[in-house]
Amino acid sequence: METGEGTKSTTIFSSMEEASFHIMEAKVQYGALMSIVSTSLYVLTKSTGSLFASIL
Repeated sequence: METGEGTKSTTIFSSMEEASFHIMEAKVQYGALMSIVSTSLYVLTKSTGSLFASIL
């Protein structure tokens, strides 16, 4: 975190940098979420497929 010793001209730059960092962080979190969702869906379809096979 910042120590608060920046002037007005650098606060705009730091906020822009912070915004881009948050965008990157959101992209990383979204990618992780999608990989978790796809993995769990794959596991669910495999387990339900074997479940249906055992019922039939």
